[in-house]
Amino acid sequence: MKNPTAPTKSNRRRVTEIVAATSLGATLLFGGSTLGGWTETETIATPATQIAAGELALNMASELWLYNGAVITEADLASTPLVPGDVLSYHGYAQIGISGDLHATLAFSTAATGTLASSAIADIEWSVAGDPTAKTVTRANDGAQVPVSWSLTMAPVGDPAYANGNEGERQTLVLDDIRVELIQVAK
Repeated sequence: MKNPTAPTKSNRRRVTEIVAATSLGATLLFGGSTLGGWTETETIATPATQIAAGELALNMASELWLYNGAVITEADLASTPLVPGDVLSYHGYAQIGISGDLHATLAFSTAATGTLASSAIADIEWSVAGDPTAKTVTRANDGAQVPVSWSLTMAPVGDPAYANGNEGERQTLVLDDIRVELIQVAK
């Protein structure tokens, strides 16, 4: 005969499930990692609440165009045709602005463009502070005015460039494409 008060197989299973559920609940409540936990935050000590980024700045000043050595206005320059032997030049100052521990190069980025045949041009030169290569600048140059110049010399009369006749005649030269750039480089 069976003891009516003895636990049955289904009762033992039920007790095991209750114990497992209670243990799991206690684990989650008192140190488990899935339901939630305490957190705290603290603001770090800083010398300032905002830190500014550095900057490169470039402004051109005291700009001057020369046509065969004489000063010419931009308006007159637009209406004065270049002919063999002419020299056109630009002179100005690049005012450098450098904020932060930056290194940069200052140089002319492109030459003039247009339809003017390159064979009609005897020479194109540019310089930064008298040097035909890019100039490296740092924050020590902040506020400096660096002289820059660009010049174009048309091939002179009798030059072999004109052996084909009217080389360069009625063609254009686009000066808007000439740029002075200040470009950050690695230290």
